[in-house]
Amino acid sequence: MKINSQTRILIVEDEILIADNIRRYLTKKGYEVVGVAISYEEAVNLYLSKTPDIALVDIRLNGAKSGIDFAHFVEQQKDAKPFIYLTSQFDKKNVNKAKSTFPSAYLSKPVHKESLSIAIDLATAKYGRDNVRKLV
Repeated sequence: MKINSQTRILIVEDEILIADNIRRYLTKKGYEVVGVAISYEEAVNLYLSKTPDIALVDIRLNGAKSGIDFAHFVEQQKDAKPFIYLTSQFDKKNVNKAKSTFPSAYLSKPVHKESLSIAIDLATAKYGRDNVRKLV
């Protein structure tokens, strides 16, 4: 897995201003943002067509399906990539649902930008390490 400047990131966030703010920050940090999705359907299409290295996922999305549904979709992929929740959902029900998807991190909004960058780097490093172990 590529780290930092080569890391391809999908943002799954229904609040356009938040998504744009995150996109601008990540671009400044040297990451490649492959797209922004506001719904489950858009997220799936971008994930399949743009092959991101990692996804940043809000739990609440436009439409009937949630970010947790998207996380389940990612888990079912042959080469499932890591994902990080960026959310303001802290109720026990959502947290328990989120835990069942084994995210790389669960960050609260508003997101502290440096924490986000560190979480991305740690998640991509762990993913790369885990996949090297599979080959050995």
